[in-house]
Amino acid sequence: MKPVVYYCYDAYCGWCYGFSRVIKKIAERYKDKLSFEVLSGGMIPAENPRPIAATADYINEAYHRVEELTGIKFGEDYLWHIRNPIRK
Repeated sequence: MKPVVYYCYDAYCGWCYGFSRVIKKIAERYKDKLSFEVLSGGMIPAENPRPIAATADYINEAYHRVEELTGIKFGEDYLWHIRNPIRK
């Protein structure tokens, strides 16, 4: 039985998205030695729920740095939701 790596991420976390290429390379390189489980977690704990609007302004500024450092580009759909957090 192979050891399991649990990769927990949050769909709104820019750094999780920026790290996706790295985790994919690790999973490919060690696929014969490790099992990988991807779990969707959350940056906002259930004990203190907040709408994404509470951090949308920060995310809208911070994603530029993630793109700059990782080379990854955020999609227009993601950015629309960050820029319009109270719209559906």
